[in-house]
Amino acid sequence: MTGDLRTLVVTAAASGLLAAGSPVAAADRTWTEAKSTHFVVVSDAGEKAARNTLWQFEQFRIAVKSAWPWASVDLDRPILVLLARDEATMRSLTPQFWEQKNSVRPGAVFETGVDRYYVALRADEQVNDRQGQVNPYFTAYWSYVTAVLRTGRSSDLPLWLAMGIAEMMSNTIVRDTHVEIGRVPPWYVERLRTGSKVAWEDVLAVTDESPLYRDARRRPALDAQAWVVVHYFLFADKGAHQDRLNRFIELVLQGRPPAAAFELTLGPVQTIARNVAVYAAGQLFNYTRVKIDTKVRQDEFSARTLTPVQAAAARAGLHAAMRRPAEARAELTAVRGAEPDPALFEVEGVLSDIEQKPDDARAAYAKAVELGSTNFLAFYRAATLMIGANADADAFAADRLLKRAVALNDRFAASYAALGETAMRLGRGADAVAVAKHAVALDPGSVSNRLSLARVFWGLSQKDDALRQAREALAIARTEDEKHAAQQLIDFMARPVSLQLPAWPIAASSRRGSRRKPPRRSSTIR
Repeated sequence: MTGDLRTLVVTAAASGLLAAGSPVAAADRTWTEAKSTHFVVVSDAGEKAARNTLWQFEQFRIAVKSAWPWASVDLDRPILVLLARDEATMRSLTPQFWEQKNSVRPGAVFETGVDRYYVALRADEQVNDRQGQVNPYFTAYWSYVTAVLRTGRSSDLPLWLAMGIAEMMSNTIVRDTHVEIGRVPPWYVERLRTGSKVAWEDVLAVTDESPLYRDARRRPALDAQAWVVVHYFLFADKGAHQDRLNRFIELVLQGRPPAAAFELTLGPVQTIARNVAVYAAGQLFNYTRVKIDTKVRQDEFSARTLTPVQAAAARAGLHAAMRRPAEARAELTAVRGAEPDPALFEVEGVLSDIEQKPDDARAAYAKAVELGSTNFLAFYRAATLMIGANADADAFAADRLLKRAVALNDRFAASYAALGETAMRLGRGADAVAVAKHAVALDPGSVSNRLSLARVFWGLSQKDDALRQAREALAIARTEDEKHAAQQLIDFMARPVSLQLPAWPIAASSRRGSRRKPPRRSSTIR
């Protein structure tokens, strides 16, 4: 597994490499939408399959929250699951995996889009019971958990812990009456017992900048060992170590340096390394069962048959998120003569953003808004593109658009950041500060949100607060672009007043928000 791939893919253990047949055009099938509070499933496999998949995702979300109460299981964007009836539909949704002979044929694909998280799944994949319990949607669950672990915090968990939690939760099995947490992926056992090993001290010290983490040849061993460390703390000695792990996490989330928190709560690294090594060499790994939440009922999910236009827009959105503009535009073109739908223009706007065509993007998002879009991104981008194109733009119009964006999605921090800057320009100082602070609270690890708050403070002549926020932004910056943006604002604030005019425009980036996307990987279970 590698940590920097754009797309996450997984195949079930029993499936192997599937022969690529002739794909059936996805548009020729009827697509159904099933919707719950936290997920939407769009499928050509029928309403029953869509409802069941939706129910499983809801049960998994509950299981994650039950196991890790401190985790924020509600992400900053909606989650759309495209459930493919068979390989033919999966191929039409993710054609890149069929373009090379003998490449992995995915059972699950996860992609982060600018307006939602996309998951593509095969409905005909089943839990593999031959070599232990294997979840066919392993990587989709992994990605969701990884995104959850990075939501709402200014700093990351220690990498071994984040990796181990994601690896362990990924093989959660949702049954009719219960959920199984901690099932052992058989390939991890094989790696632990016969594969190359990483020194346990190195596992516990790894960061995402470590050569070990970036070495594709050594990552499988690292993944397996991170998994077994977390499994040890949760299940070894009849769960005797769980409280210590929970205390360690509590201290880290409070800002305590991980090394100091580790020694205080878990003990000396050398001792833990020895204990985990013994545990990994054992013959028995426990797991736990929790009852399903009976309050979540499949028959209470809303469901409807999508029009060809709505189904095409959902598929095009996935293609756009996966940087497949040709397939996305083919979907849009195929239904262009039908009655206009805002979703088509939302995807057109995303494609134009990707292609760096701001005028086209602005027109597409404006049309989506005009047609009654319910996608927060259309309003957010219509506003930020309006302001970015014209410093004298109608701030009242942008303000209305941004208020609608936050009403449609109250977890997307960048909308609040932009709204704060707009409110500052309109002279609503108290509102501006409150809204911009809320953006930072939602996503404290975002450099751009802190810079927005700094600009709001500066515009209100609260210069000490502005400089403090800019410096905090620089302190958490990871990329060179983030460091440059923070330093540029700090330098601006240090200039003589006569050189600070005209004031900077409100930023209009299409990807403001999370400091860092969840890491991506490609994995074949076998």
